[in-house]
Amino acid sequence: MFNPNKIREQLSSSYGIKSYSNYPLEGIREQNALAGYGRGMLQDGIRCFLVGYFESGHALLQKGSQFLQAAVDGNEIPLRYSRGGAESHRLQDLALCNWLVDGTNDLAMLKAAINWREIWLAALRKVMKIEIQLTLPRYLEAQEYIKLIERYEQAGLKKPSNLRRIQGQGTMCYAIARQRLGLEYTAEEVADGLERFLKRRVPIWLGPDGNYDGVALWMKIAHWRPGDDPIATLLRCYTYLDGLTPPTYPSAEDTNGL
Repeated sequence: MFNPNKIREQLSSSYGIKSYSNYPLEGIREQNALAGYGRGMLQDGIRCFLVGYFESGHALLQKGSQFLQAAVDGNEIPLRYSRGGAESHRLQDLALCNWLVDGTNDLAMLKAAINWREIWLAALRKVMKIEIQLTLPRYLEAQEYIKLIERYEQAGLKKPSNLRRIQGQGTMCYAIARQRLGLEYTAEEVADGLERFLKRRVPIWLGPDGNYDGVALWMKIAHWRPGDDPIATLLRCYTYLDGLTPPTYPSAEDTNGL
């Protein structure tokens, strides 16, 4: 279960967010690790927002955006990724960073990320169903509805029989995409199914494994509209956490706390 007090303790420790100030961009560039460090700042920045450390969260995301942009500009390719995989991940992380910082929804960047993801998937000998389930929210974010449906069906995933009982992220995306294209389902049916899906999944994503960027992405998909504050949108995840109250935002008290 998500424990804000424990998260605050972790962020405030010597290995927490203060440690990021010791990471110089040029030194990390030499390690070929800009994208990895940038992703770490994205995750911890989101954690900061979730527990009310808004000032620290913005500072982390701004630095993370710089690292990720440098990785993109320098065509950094970590050894454990193919080029398609590396390009896709860092573009998506950069787009999410920038959305959280100032509400920018860079569709061109998101679509470029999907193009690279398609290259990566095409190069795999076998695409597992779980990989498709986990990657399709990014297709939905990029409004690549036709590609999303094609990938879902090519993977042999089943059409949902009941929108109220959807478990897989890709399956939820498939239903949303079909509704947005006017192929199937009503907006009301999808909205109801999405709320039930998030009620089941958000507590799991914010559990021990900490899928923080996934929660941010789904709050954006479910609740954000152009002009909305992205941090206020992120904090709507507390709607799905029984017994917990979100930090006051914006808050004059305990905005940094470190």
